[in-house]
Amino acid sequence: MKKIWTITPDSFNKLLLWLDADSDQAASKYQLIQAKLIKIFISRGFSNAEDLADEVLNRVSSKIDEIAPKYEGNKSAYFVAVASKIIFETNRNNKEISLNEAITKAEMESEPDLKFNCLDECLKKLPPDQHQLILS
Repeated sequence: MKKIWTITPDSFNKLLLWLDADSDQAASKYQLIQAKLIKIFISRGFSNAEDLADEVLNRVSSKIDEIAPKYEGNKSAYFVAVASKIIFETNRNNKEISLNEAITKAEMESEPDLKFNCLDECLKKLPPDQHQLILS
């Protein structure tokens, strides 16, 4: 069962404080991190980049009491690491679904078209640049 990560006003305020003691600077850093996350997800071919960026922010915010006291270093890098985990999770879930869809489809079709149809289904799941690389 997938965990639902929610952000509370308290955890959001703690997140902003962790980003910077100055509230204006914290808000600016938050927006820059959010924009960076959206760009990362878009570059990976996700059509729901804003939702995934929000998921990252929610996860970090939900764990801020654990993170803030002991984390040292570039805080933006922490968000990127969480984004990488979400990309992995999303790709893994999509591959499981795609494989099941491809197998079900393949079972209904004739044997000679089996490999082609499976390849076609898999190619549809790739980002455009990787799709073109495989076809080339």
